[in-house]
Order: sequence, then structure tokens, then C-alpha cells
Amino acid sequence: MWAVNLHRLGFEMVGLWPKSKCTKKSLWPKIWIGVVFILLIFVSNIPMICAVIEVWGNMILVIDNLHTTLPQLIISIKYVIFRRKQTGMFKIIKCLALYSVDLLNHIIMNNYNYKYIVNYNIRNQKLYL
Repeated sequence: MWAVNLHRLGFEMVGLWPKSKCTKKSLWPKIWIGVVFILLIFVSNIPMICAVIEVWGNMILVIDNLHTTLPQLIISIKYVIFRRKQTGMFKIIKCLALYSVDLLNHIIMNNYNYKYIVNYNIRNQKLYL
């Protein structure tokens, strides 16, 4: 559950966590998304692309710069895709939340039953796994 909360916090910071339908409409989240996208493009992507263009003749330096530039470009593309598919992502997150609670209960019960069976069999000097 801590991983879901960690992802939720990160997605909320960049404005990608889907809101429930009962929340009121506000202009601030749309402005925040625009600010994050502009910062992503103009602060990180354009300088990195310019650095790749500057060292274009030297293959080793180009590969070294692409090592950081390509992941940053992929993050920008994912940001746009997540923003457009936010309603579909909300449905997936709801399903994962329901599934994770059921899975957590299943793991807890199986872990309890496993400990009980192993302890019982160890006391009887028969270990059946």
C-alpha cells in the first residue's frame, strides 16, 4: 500500500492523479499542468537537445548526452499521454485498489495458514510442504 501512496503523491504533484467525479471544477489544476509541462520542455528538454547538437561530431559525447536526453524526452511524451488518458487511468487505478486490498487479505491469510501448518508439522516431527 505504501507504493500506491508514493505514486499517488508523485502523480498529484505533477497534476496527473485523476480526481473523482464529485469534486468541483477548478482552473488551478489546469494551470499547474501547463506550468509543469512548460518547465519540463523549456528547462530540461531544450537544453539537453542543444547539448546533443553541439557535440554532434563526436560519437562518444553524443552517446553520453543521449544517455540522459532520451529518458527525459520519453518522460515528456509519457506526461502528455497520461494527461490525455487520465479518465482511463482513473478506472485502472480503481481496479488496482480493489484488487490490491483483496490480494493483501489473501496474502495475510495464506501466510497465517502456512505458519500454522509448518509449526504443527514441526511439533509432530513431520514436515509436509
